[in-house]
Amino acid sequence: MGKRRKKILFGAVDIGWRIEHYSKFINENFSNKLEPYSVVYYKLPSSQYETNYDYEYHLNEKSKVISWFIRFSFFSRALFMFDIFYFFSGETLLTRKLRPFELRIYKLLNKKIIFHFVGSDIRSPKYIDWKTKNIISFLKGNDKKEKSEKWQKRLISDAEKYAEKIFVSTPDLLSIVKNAEYIPVFIDIENFYSDLKKIEPVKKNNDVIYILHAPSNKRLKGSIYIEKVLENIVKNTNYKIEFLLPKKNGTGTYSISRYKLFEYYKKADIVIDQMIIGWYGLQAIEALLTENIVISYVDAELKKYLFDDCPVKVVDINNLEKIIIESIEVIKENKINLKKQIGWVKKYHTIKDYYFIL
Repeated sequence: MGKRRKKILFGAVDIGWRIEHYSKFINENFSNKLEPYSVVYYKLPSSQYETNYDYEYHLNEKSKVISWFIRFSFFSRALFMFDIFYFFSGETLLTRKLRPFELRIYKLLNKKIIFHFVGSDIRSPKYIDWKTKNIISFLKGNDKKEKSEKWQKRLISDAEKYAEKIFVSTPDLLSIVKNAEYIPVFIDIENFYSDLKKIEPVKKNNDVIYILHAPSNKRLKGSIYIEKVLENIVKNTNYKIEFLLPKKNGTGTYSISRYKLFEYYKKADIVIDQMIIGWYGLQAIEALLTENIVISYVDAELKKYLFDDCPVKVVDINNLEKIIIESIEVIKENKINLKKQIGWVKKYHTIKDYYFIL
């Protein structure tokens, strides 16, 4: 008789569509060792993006009492079902206040714990606000603000105390969690192209340059600066440009479904990721796959983490306008081959090993 497969649970939020991807990879490559399961407490409507999990609980639609009952009920069962708990963004099965208790129980039962941080879970929103307001000063070396809030520091402390491994998805987070390991954003290329094929063909005017900037939250991406630069380009040049800027709701969040984003990828020529955080994200990777010129701010101290021949055009707010204009000229003169970007993504942003799992 062979050894029993260990059961790993991914949850309890799905940031960057990782859960289904990681589970699929395990099933296809290491099903003799691991058996993956997934749980989410909040799930997007299928009209926004179709995703699948083993356990789905729409706690946003439940009362507080029922939400607590669901959490405790699933936690109680999970203790006897799973060997490894892989938590994204510090969201565990119980509430944040009960997290230390929950983690102690796992350790008492010899369970293994992995924490995977992706950004705003441990990076202070106040720090991002300060950085946004003082980005020019920051680029000159002024960076003395606290990068994490007290509640985030407690989360980091719990992770360092109880987890076997801690991963971060952007290298700037290594300065916040000293003993973490950076692993890049991985993308399921097959699934991405499959979703892309569901989108109807997009009509484009070949005389127009289409520029996309579609952040999940404008505060995090420096959208105020990006929009100003785009306005200057329109005002001071004769380029025919159409900006694919999703409409914003009252909270400052851009209102856009993932399927609408796929449509924008197909139409765009240039995609601008962000000007504040200091590293490129999933949207930049997807834009490379759809043969767009991709522009993003990468912090000077983080450039050492860039993979060889990175096709992302690395900028900061000081030269953003110049790089956009240069990119427009390259497109108009048809002087660039963007298909080679796909090979780069396949080489550096697809899972080739299972080092991120115990």
